[in-house]
Amino acid sequence: MTLLVVLVLALADGGVAVRDPAADALSAGKRFYALGELAEARAAIDDAIAIRPDLAEAHLYRALVLAHDGGLGAAAASFQAALALDPASLAAHRHYAEALLDAGALPEAEQQLEAALALLPPDVPGAGPEEAADTIWLKGELLRRQGRPADAVPWFERHLSLRPGGDGHHALGFIYLDAGDDARARAAFSADLERDPSCEEARQNLAALLQDAGDARGAITHYKLALAAHPGDALTLRGLARAYADTGDDELAVATYRLALEAAPGDREARAGLRAARRHQHLWIVLPWAAPLAALLLVTGAVLGYRALSARRRRRRPAPSTSTSTSTRKGAPT
Repeated sequence: MTLLVVLVLALADGGVAVRDPAADALSAGKRFYALGELAEARAAIDDAIAIRPDLAEAHLYRALVLAHDGGLGAAAASFQAALALDPASLAAHRHYAEALLDAGALPEAEQQLEAALALLPPDVPGAGPEEAADTIWLKGELLRRQGRPADAVPWFERHLSLRPGGDGHHALGFIYLDAGDDARARAAFSADLERDPSCEEARQNLAALLQDAGDARGAITHYKLALAAHPGDALTLRGLARAYADTGDDELAVATYRLALEAAPGDREARAGLRAARRHQHLWIVLPWAAPLAALLLVTGAVLGYRALSARRRRRRPAPSTSTSTSTRKGAPT
């Protein structure tokens, strides 16, 4: 059945006969793999290997398919078979290194990656193979995961020199964020979103960075875009609520904090934010009446105080004397 598919694909490409069944089966498998149809890809690639067991690229693509389905454990033997057949395969070393890195096997990943880097042309950066940018990015990612972010930065920058629209901005954004360099982190995440507007991590981090920089309205824009792509995300809702609170819109802040708590009832930060927004909301309900009320109380107190003082003075005033006697001065004649 798979060979029939291979024949149909070959004829669709303008061919009239299958001159190399193994190569055509591999070509079909690669197309299925690119389309994400992994079962069909594996069947075609297995046919290619059955026809030509020494076809190194077929073993590599079998490893890639298995890595998607079952991770490193399922793919390792096929990676090793590909490298045994073609030790100078840059793609095989790089993809194997990536699978090892994803599995957390950092020392083994480093070994494969160094072998891949040794196969790069000496003039990179410059006119190198397509694999060069990906291999250089992988070196930066390995260093980042090894806890060496300062060493990783030049590799990501080198990757971007080869591929300006690459995803090195994403990794640099996290490095700068962890280092507390908010300005560079904002720039990196902004560039990452230009490359991939659907990147949720970059969108949320940029929104939080803008908010911390005092640009709450800019943060609101990015939080809304993130919610449009991932409705109901609790973390994004909490950030949006905090941004609304920063702009003084307590009503929207309270409503959005409630949505965040519906999505994640145990979110303590959202619950604390809701309480704070409610207190602030009630304060603004009372404040418009506070000044007039204080003035009224002050005037009332002054009037009452004046009346009380006047009453005390009236009570202390001496009554007129009714005596008709007069005093005599010492030594006056009698």
